[in-house]
Amino acid sequence: MSLRMIDGFDHYNWSQILRKWSSYISAYIGAPIVGSGNGRFGGGALHQSSPAGVYAQQYISKTFDAQPTWVIGVAVKWTGNNNITPLTLMGVYDVGSNQVNVRINTDNTLLVTRAGTILGTTSITLSSGVWYFIELKTTIHATAGSYDLHVNGVSRASASNVNTRNTANSTANQVGVGWPEQTNTGNLLTITFDDFYACDANGTVNNTFLGDVRIETLYPNAVGATTQFTPTSGTNYGCVNETPMNDDTSYVFGNTVGNIDTYKISTLSSIPQSIMGTQLNSTARKDSSGNRAVEMVLRSAGTNYLGPDNYTGANYATYSRIDETDPATSAAWTAAGVGAVEIGHKLSV
Repeated sequence: MSLRMIDGFDHYNWSQILRKWSSYISAYIGAPIVGSGNGRFGGGALHQSSPAGVYAQQYISKTFDAQPTWVIGVAVKWTGNNNITPLTLMGVYDVGSNQVNVRINTDNTLLVTRAGTILGTTSITLSSGVWYFIELKTTIHATAGSYDLHVNGVSRASASNVNTRNTANSTANQVGVGWPEQTNTGNLLTITFDDFYACDANGTVNNTFLGDVRIETLYPNAVGATTQFTPTSGTNYGCVNETPMNDDTSYVFGNTVGNIDTYKISTLSSIPQSIMGTQLNSTARKDSSGNRAVEMVLRSAGTNYLGPDNYTGANYATYSRIDETDPATSAAWTAAGVGAVEIGHKLSV
């Protein structure tokens, strides 16, 4: 697999951030906003207001298995100017320690750094109040490392055979957006992130830059082929399509191993040039002792394709499944193919 995670920051709020991400830092100026109203195309975003001159931290990260090469991308917009110190926008980390980061400099150019050591700079100056799609591809190594920084699809800083390793390991196991360090933001007033993706270099697809991508979130909107769970009220699909998640207010439940619920979903707002992959998210918990596991179900062309077991705990967690191709065709997704699928879950244990 190459595509490891996507997030449009649409279907949850800040209090639910650790259901999808592994860790966060938010201090000094209060929690960011996750959800609708701040996104590039009218959807959700990770949005932080930063009063001028106030020390602030805003950072989220996702932990994976260690990989030598990562490609990450995110849409970024800020207002004001960062006139105090270079501010981290995104990066890759080794067990919490910096490997390679992208930072905005005090003159609104971008820096690529190994921890605090500058590896490269861009010549273009980015503007306040404008969305940019920033991507970093980097290989971690003490002598044979590399980086390539893209802004809106154009390479702006790159190098090979350089030292990109800040720790003892030639790998990174975390990707993140935001600034993990305590920093004074000067008169940088807001910063917003949207449409995040992360890829490793494995596999034959999605192992390099994806370009300026949009993450569009689709929700259950009708009954599917199989309805075997019990709703708290109303329809099954109507209990699992809210945003943000309302937890124990409405849900479907069951204790019969093998039962499946599937739901039809809303359609894409437009026909994209290409679809790099889909990510199915399901949030679940168990309400008693003993082992319980759910499999995420993707139904395409009349066949249910089951994911691995996800063992649940007493607290809600969000489980994700990525399909880079349509499992019914083993070919790239089409808008029609996405529009025809059903999504759901199976109680497998």
